[in-house]
Amino acid sequence: MNSASASEHNKLVALHIVVLEPDPSRVTSILAMLKLMSIDKVAIAASLQEISATICERKIDVIISEIRPDSSEGLMLPSLLKMGQESNHLSVPPRILWLAEKTYQFMGVESGHKRISIKALHAHMQLARAAGLAAMTVYSPNAQTVSEALCGLLSMPTAIFNRISAGNNTPSEEDVVSALATGDGLRVVFQPQHDLRSGKIIGAEALVRWRHEKLGNIPPATLIPLVNKLGLHLLLFSFVKAKVLDTLRTLQARQLDIPISVNASVDTVCTAGFSERLDDRMQRADLPNYLLKIELTEDIPVVDELSLSAALNALRARGFSISLDDFGAGSASLRQLSRLPFDEVKIDGSLIRGMVHNPSARRIVATTLALVRRLSMSVVAEGIETESCRVLLRRLGCVNGQGFALSRPMEEADFLKKVGDQNCPPFAGKALLAHPGVRRYA
Repeated sequence: MNSASASEHNKLVALHIVVLEPDPSRVTSILAMLKLMSIDKVAIAASLQEISATICERKIDVIISEIRPDSSEGLMLPSLLKMGQESNHLSVPPRILWLAEKTYQFMGVESGHKRISIKALHAHMQLARAAGLAAMTVYSPNAQTVSEALCGLLSMPTAIFNRISAGNNTPSEEDVVSALATGDGLRVVFQPQHDLRSGKIIGAEALVRWRHEKLGNIPPATLIPLVNKLGLHLLLFSFVKAKVLDTLRTLQARQLDIPISVNASVDTVCTAGFSERLDDRMQRADLPNYLLKIELTEDIPVVDELSLSAALNALRARGFSISLDDFGAGSASLRQLSRLPFDEVKIDGSLIRGMVHNPSARRIVATTLALVRRLSMSVVAEGIETESCRVLLRRLGCVNGQGFALSRPMEEADFLKKVGDQNCPPFAGKALLAHPGVRRYA
């Protein structure tokens, strides 16, 4: 056994596993398979209720569950783990390993035999991963395939659910108001958008971050709903916009044109006089409007489509670009794409992350790219987390993207340095500095 194999073996032996299985004979079969891998830290649960009690009492690394036509309770494991997160009983969720036989190939009843769809199981696994869980399905399991799957699960990232405090882990409404009024604890980071062919930065998305004095880092998924509930969406937009304009001015001083996107809700862009005030602010900053891109989010539903259309058209008339965020998820739909004036579509990260292993997601992405080209819009693929995903997107004709495989969100100084480095070749640096009239583009 080489050192790498020995390391993997040691990791497997150290695992704490729970097997969700009500059938004693199948439990015996699974235990025998695990014994071949020298895994003996195994508990048995006959129901989800027992799983729920077990994960609250002790550390569990992996939950293994067989999926059969007569036993599909294991499909509820992702929901159970998410409930554990929301009730603050679970900080690091166990990984999930589903076992299924390839003989169960079709959903429904055929000649009296119930069959499970492999395609449906794969889609369910992708949904679990999109929710931040490490999940995998093994078909026709044996000791070798299960061992390989367990090693794969251990290498997969899994969500760390923030338990911000032992008691109330949500900031108060007063905390939110104070942070937006003073800016205390708030900052803006920049996630670069890249040309997938050359790797060069061609834009960025501005993202808000909040570090609470007592509760620590507050995730955007907690902050944004509170902001919307309090009707403070315009105040948050103004805070982010001000930081972005400072960054754009710095880029312009360095003779670099890098557009930056700012997220805005439906209520924000539909505020009376929004486009006029934004145009005035850009003029006072001596910045061209095309450098500020408005990224329409879906955190507030569209109630008045006519009002939204008027607001978006007013922004476009003044030279601002409009981007549709999270296309392919939630309410970002074909209806909006066909009826509202967008310049750019951002394909939702859940589709992008799933496309390498999910043929359905890959076909949806390919269709979206073809559709957007026919509509003469630009496109940005979000959530690019692996090199294989980037390569596949390029093969499908996608030009621009963002994600951890390309660049993580950066503090302003790091972002400015990275943009500057890519536009100032060492051999040409002195010559460019000697000729301030030379303009360099990203």
